[in-house]
Amino acid sequence: MNKNIVKAFWALAVVVLICSFTSIKEKASAKWVKYENNPVLGGGDLGTVFDICVLKNKDTYKMYSSWRPKKSIALSTSKDGKNWTTPQIVLAPVDGSYWESDMNRPVVVFKDGLYHMWYTGQNNGKSWIGYAISKDGINFERQSKEPVLSADEPWEKVAVMCLM
Repeated sequence: MNKNIVKAFWALAVVVLICSFTSIKEKASAKWVKYENNPVLGGGDLGTVFDICVLKNKDTYKMYSSWRPKKSIALSTSKDGKNWTTPQIVLAPVDGSYWESDMNRPVVVFKDGLYHMWYTGQNNGKSWIGYAISKDGINFERQSKEPVLSADEPWEKVAVMCLM
């Protein structure tokens, strides 16, 4: 087969492939419509609700979040993903703790019948990672009085944090 024909074939194949991906991307992005009642949770009397982690368990969505005014990890639930209950604290700061005076950045996984939560505890400009479990997704028990991860290496400086 002529080399020019082979090159033309591959060039055409690349163009078709690029056009196909562009078309797929346009179709996928066309499905997203910004919800007119944003934010779905936070603001007003609640203050800032951020760093969310959402799980769906049967017919209920569970949104774990950092609740800034309370310095706590909170849970809100929803049946439709748009209308949420008022947050309730599921993990609060510990008075006098060197590492848990401000709680945030929850990451929650449901596995083997338990909710496993990794979270960031902060104090005096430093942060650590803690771990807690719950049978019902509401009543979390810390698995240690000490963090499970600390900034021990010079390159970590003063902070390790959960990133979602």
